[in-house]
Amino acid sequence: MQSKYPETKKIEKIDNYYGTKVSDPYQWLEDYSSEDVKEWVNKQEKITHSFINKLPQKKKIQKRLNELWRYDERTIPWEVLKGKRLFFHERKKEDEKWIYFTQKNEDSKKVELINPNKWDENDSLSFVIPSVDGKYVAFGKDKGGNENPKIYVMEVETKKILDDSVTGWKQDRVSWLHDNSGFYYSRKPLKGDVKEGEEYYWDEVYFHKLGTSSSKDKRIFFCEEKKEYYHTASVTEDGEYVIFYRSTFGKCEVYFKQIDSDKIIPLAEGFDANYEINVLNGKIIIKTDLEASNGKVFISDVDKPERNNWQELIPESNDNLYGVSAISGNLYLEYLHKAHSKIKIYSLEGEYIKDVELPDIGSAEVYGYFSKKNIWIRFSSFLFPFTTYKYDFDKNELSLFFKPQINLERNNFSTEQVEYQSKDGTKITMFLLSQKNVKKDGENPVLLTGYGGFNISMIPYFSATYISWLEAGGVVAIPNLRGGRGIWQRMA
Repeated sequence: MQSKYPETKKIEKIDNYYGTKVSDPYQWLEDYSSEDVKEWVNKQEKITHSFINKLPQKKKIQKRLNELWRYDERTIPWEVLKGKRLFFHERKKEDEKWIYFTQKNEDSKKVELINPNKWDENDSLSFVIPSVDGKYVAFGKDKGGNENPKIYVMEVETKKILDDSVTGWKQDRVSWLHDNSGFYYSRKPLKGDVKEGEEYYWDEVYFHKLGTSSSKDKRIFFCEEKKEYYHTASVTEDGEYVIFYRSTFGKCEVYFKQIDSDKIIPLAEGFDANYEINVLNGKIIIKTDLEASNGKVFISDVDKPERNNWQELIPESNDNLYGVSAISGNLYLEYLHKAHSKIKIYSLEGEYIKDVELPDIGSAEVYGYFSKKNIWIRFSSFLFPFTTYKYDFDKNELSLFFKPQINLERNNFSTEQVEYQSKDGTKITMFLLSQKNVKKDGENPVLLTGYGGFNISMIPYFSATYISWLEAGGVVAIPNLRGGRGIWQRMA
């Protein structure tokens, strides 16, 4: 066993951040393609394995980690807007990649639709977007994790791949028209179509008409002045409008148009905040952090989208609003309360109805359509992998739909959230995980980890590493750190 870590060289490097000079002698390690960095990594791996391989408990830990990491998983079933057909991903513990299935309804037999495990080992499924009636799916296939999906279209009943292809590269963010005549998608230009290196920019929205050549795809939403913007199109649930987003880091502009019109109407311009839009029953629901860092909700008429017509529907609260979903006739607001989820239900008139009763301190999201009955909840915690529930609004109850089976005695562990005082006096919350019988006397080994950049807290999630550490008698501490301005992203 080596007794000494390999020497890490220092190269003088001083960065100037707005007048503050910061020394960074290890910045050279950021160049992962450098031969020096590769050599450094190899030496670090060698000394690490020389230590780990001689540990008598290695096999036991390895076995337990595999038990906790590998289990059968399933996503929320996505019911099509027009009909009862369902789509979902599933992965057995022996599978490397997720498999995509469909069912004609909840009681019918599931049918395998797309199985990336049968593809070349370097190919992966990056997304699948069904049409609103489930007749077709558009899916992205990329190679070796290159984040360059190519869009294909499959006819669901026959599993036939259509001849349709689309233009550009990094093809993504598909949204179907309700009559299946085609879909909007975002893409970047091919190399050679723009200046060298700029093929990584100029993200634009195109429309592809089903059954036509990609050469006829029409450019719909774009910006010719600034290459860094991202552009996205989304067809509304009622099929009457298309919403367009032009975004930069943490902020966006929003436009919309009627399906049969070429006139694009501005809703929010100037990149003064972040916005998420929904159109329901002739009303525009607007979630934004405009003059409200925790988020609030406005409402306006579709035919009066100007900002002076916006009315506050749901005011800002002390909790961070990270999602607004219109489901089964109501609005479901997803909040982060001290870095864990709360879901509150409001009417379309902005009246508070009730909270959804969640199983534990954890992370949750709600899914469904405004015009349909089914309400789905996806939940995870430090002791629960992602679990799917159906929510009964009248009874305010969750019924279990799918739960991963894991050999874990959850009653042996405790999750608590404590507060401590920051240097400036601000109270900070922190998750503490341990076995219930562990004495908190300051003598326990503690795994302390955290992240707070871009206003992204480490929310509760299931971790095989945490569980293995707890089972060995350790304690896990996760402070809910503060960080820079940004957006809390929805869970993948």
